[in-house]
Amino acid sequence: MNPKQRRGVVLMVLSVLGGIAVFMLVTNYVSNVRSQVEPLTSVLWLTEDVPIQQPIPQAAIEERMVPRRWVPAAALRSQSELEGLVAASPLTSGSILQDGMVRERPELEIGDRELAILVDAETGVAGKVRPGDLVDIYATFPGSGEQAPRSEIVVAAARVIEVGTVRVEADETPSGGFGESRVVPVTFALSVEDSLILTYVESFATTVRLGLLAPGDDQPLPSHERMFQLPSGVITPPENEEGVDE
Repeated sequence: MNPKQRRGVVLMVLSVLGGIAVFMLVTNYVSNVRSQVEPLTSVLWLTEDVPIQQPIPQAAIEERMVPRRWVPAAALRSQSELEGLVAASPLTSGSILQDGMVRERPELEIGDRELAILVDAETGVAGKVRPGDLVDIYATFPGSGEQAPRSEIVVAAARVIEVGTVRVEADETPSGGFGESRVVPVTFALSVEDSLILTYVESFATTVRLGLLAPGDDQPLPSHERMFQLPSGVITPPENEEGVDE
């Protein structure tokens, strides 16, 4: 092999090695780019701001597919992981929900008082009220003198922290005998003022019932919507004209 042929072979080998090097560089670049967009995985994307210690409404969560490379290791992947949890700090729209951003709902907050009362199992709870729910507490008071009986929401949007088991208690009937009633102990987290109101109501109201609120429905009620009372001297609502027998 003459010098000219040797130079040709060397150039050919260098060309092959250069081609391999370019191929490896292109392959690595494509792999790196692909790793930034593939594979995709699902995350929970927050679309609304959520105040601290408030549950995250379902309407404020959007499931999005994003490249796995950019997903934090602590990212939450399913809405079922948010059940019973509240925001651990103020959350801003556009965030990917992660562990540490949510926590279990605290039993009591600063300034709250834990107070339990017995509620009629059928009319007061009916098996639908659970810890974490918000309820309005209704009370009915007997009339006195010319004042008619009244029904009133004595505590609005009270937070339930525990619901006990149904138990049977003996009650004295109006005729002087004894009967049985099924009651459930329900524990609330209340402000000092509301705890005093509920203590008074439990002692003097004839009945106490719970009204379950829809999730997120915690708007304050105007005072005229919190009480119903018939005009003085009227004991029962007037009959419908159509229902009066001739």
